[in-house]
Amino acid sequence: MSEFHDLTGHPGPANWSLGTYPEGAADLPVAGVSWYEAMAYAEFAGKSIPTVYEWRQAAPVEFNADVVLMSNFSGKGLAPVGSHHGMTAFGAYDMAGNVSEWAANPSGRLRYALGGAWDEPSYTFSMSDARDPFWRTVSMGFRTVERPTPPPVESFASLQLPNPQVRREKPVDDQAYSLLVGLHRYQPSPLDSRVERTDDSSPYWTRQTVSFKAAYANDRVIAHLFLPKNAVPPYEVIAVLGGSFILDAKRVEDFGFPYEFLIRSGRAVIIPAYWGTLERGPSEHSLAPNEVIDRSIKWSRDLGRSIDYLQSRPDIDARKLGFYAISLGASHAPRLLAVDTRFKAAALLSGGLQPQPREIDSWNFAPRYRVPTLMLNGKQDFFFPYDTNQKVLFDALGTPAADKKLISYEGGHRNPVTRPDLLGEIITWFDHYLGPVQER
Repeated sequence: MSEFHDLTGHPGPANWSLGTYPEGAADLPVAGVSWYEAMAYAEFAGKSIPTVYEWRQAAPVEFNADVVLMSNFSGKGLAPVGSHHGMTAFGAYDMAGNVSEWAANPSGRLRYALGGAWDEPSYTFSMSDARDPFWRTVSMGFRTVERPTPPPVESFASLQLPNPQVRREKPVDDQAYSLLVGLHRYQPSPLDSRVERTDDSSPYWTRQTVSFKAAYANDRVIAHLFLPKNAVPPYEVIAVLGGSFILDAKRVEDFGFPYEFLIRSGRAVIIPAYWGTLERGPSEHSLAPNEVIDRSIKWSRDLGRSIDYLQSRPDIDARKLGFYAISLGASHAPRLLAVDTRFKAAALLSGGLQPQPREIDSWNFAPRYRVPTLMLNGKQDFFFPYDTNQKVLFDALGTPAADKKLISYEGGHRNPVTRPDLLGEIITWFDHYLGPVQER
């Protein structure tokens, strides 16, 4: 009880003062409360906090594909209740984004938290997470449920997500690896590049939408290039690959993964619309193995052609090339950056090993990977557990030990990339391996 106090030591949520909420915050959701405080308030109000089953009944993922686009995943802060129009199939607002919400069920010593928050990627709405029940951050809140009849006792039981087994098989040998790499490489050809659109409205960057010939079929790659206004060309450049949300998002404006801080640090950023993503999508999350292989090989070639394009521009220093990715994108990185050796540094967030066909399995590419790499992962990541996945991938990377670093923070798979300390780690990493930028 002594830990449940506000900024002034009075009883109350973590971001209150003198036992009351800040001025102007009357319409914001209550945040900064532990699981115990949420449970106690619900009991006091004659209600309860929902079980995982009840919460998902009110916000079923399969019926809410577009709700995240109308919810608060802004990365800017809390929004007044109901000010965003993301409504679930049963009429509830703000179940996606704004604050992550406590659920009644435990997972070991942790408690479930659902829906994602304003400082997390939009795809976290569809994911389960669990936190320490004493967790009291300004992105953690709750809602109550009023039950006409008591739920089954078993619905309150502890829920454990499957814990993936450690990869014990050996990566492919050198002969097999040379065949795998050959699948991803392509014959250089003229780019036939075009600047399709230029937008100079931001005070921090100029955005160019460009296109160039793909390395397969009769297709063109679309890419979004952001040029910083606070640096002197030729610019260092970071290639960005998002998480699974890029399979659904139809434009870069819905990207859902903060990258602006890289541009404001003085570096150019390129976001290719890989085959089946963004303006070249959407595509299915789950595909047959041969289709997964085809899409992943196209991603390798799209990234390679994007670098070819950067090398054609005199205002870009493609010798100082970095890679920044999250979740799905980070899990593809060992293959992408082992195949294309032009990268000088990488920052991978919430990444890990995913089961894949051998032709695109990062496990087979990791030992041949040499890029200086910063990995940032949550200690309570259910999807890529630390001991059986994150650490296994980190150890498998062929990068010299002095040039790779794994930072584990409190939290799950959801990545609080708006945290200043994580942003600082990423910028410092690129400063070290790409060199400082030349400011205007």
